[in-house]
Amino acid sequence: MEHPKCIIELCKNDAVQYGLCEIHLRLPLRQHFQTHALRFNKAGNQYMASMAGRFFSSIIFGPGKPGELGKRILPVAKLPFTSGPENDFIYDPRVVDPAKIQIELEPLEGGGVVPLHVYTLSQGELRVRDEIAQAIFRPKMLERPIVFMVVTNQPHTGIYIWLDGHLYSFGYGYSDDATGPIKRGSIYSIDLLLRTDAEARIVWVGMLTPYIIQRLQEELNKVTQIEFFVEKDDLDGVEVDVVDRETDFIIPDRPYGGFAADTDAMLWNCTKWSMHILFGSEPANFRELVGRDRGISEKFLLHMMRAYQANQVMDFLTILAVFNQPFATAQSTAEWAEYLKHLPPRGGGRKRLLNTRNRIKRKFARKTNKTRKSIMRRRTKNTKKN
Repeated sequence: MEHPKCIIELCKNDAVQYGLCEIHLRLPLRQHFQTHALRFNKAGNQYMASMAGRFFSSIIFGPGKPGELGKRILPVAKLPFTSGPENDFIYDPRVVDPAKIQIELEPLEGGGVVPLHVYTLSQGELRVRDEIAQAIFRPKMLERPIVFMVVTNQPHTGIYIWLDGHLYSFGYGYSDDATGPIKRGSIYSIDLLLRTDAEARIVWVGMLTPYIIQRLQEELNKVTQIEFFVEKDDLDGVEVDVVDRETDFIIPDRPYGGFAADTDAMLWNCTKWSMHILFGSEPANFRELVGRDRGISEKFLLHMMRAYQANQVMDFLTILAVFNQPFATAQSTAEWAEYLKHLPPRGGGRKRLLNTRNRIKRKFARKTNKTRKSIMRRRTKNTKKN
């Protein structure tokens, strides 16, 4: 029996941004993934595309184990107006200069208003987290951060970073409700709050390199304000003010232009901006690379993570080469080649191999000499007895 198809353009459901329609919301989760995750490769063979929410949930909580994924995702830059455990996002105006915070009234669609907090940044105040920036220089390659490009049917493109069991996120979009084609650009502090039933496909995976960090920091340097909402929440029986996880880093130098940005060098959209961060420029066929028929297979991604966790460098690099090839630009290819040059020798190289071999020889020789001396002593004793 042919499964019902999801017609995104005609779907009135609120979850349309994730690629779900009313038909698929009524389907069991397993059947939903069988129909929604199904893709065809160039050879015409079927495969299951990995859905980011389910994949990230499995590597954080374990395969098939439940967990609230949204609360395990952190922004790539620390918010200057929060305190306490970062996952709690507790708003604390005492840690910042009061003159930097303004409150505006944001109108709601159904009527009424809600307070919008606006934090004005000093130059260079917003920085990539130290734990991320420092981890890219770790001696062991497979202890360094991995970066993922994720796309949805909205369409939208976002970026995730995996490091030491933690997930970090960011993306680009717009922050105002202007009716014209040009809108105020914004970096989303946490992009795509993923659910395990969301159709958000992983289309590219790579290593987080110094070049990516540099481009991201250059973008953060352009941010002038942070806009965020605060709401009451219960934390261990205590009512606290909590910052909405999807805060906007306002970046006036990057005006949002939607699909028009594909051909206008002065405008930006989420896909163009993400590819600028990851590759330095956009591949010629970049729209095709993030299309609805694209998605890395679940089996391939799990094989990659096994190689990563088992420290199998060559297997991991071979898989990355497959992921990188369709997205390669002249700049990204040159950067990757330079990155590989600076990796420490795998296993210590030839010198370490020779040292190990000589050490084994010496150990064997010592053992052999002890055996010979023992035999000679026994022979001497036996001779005296006789």
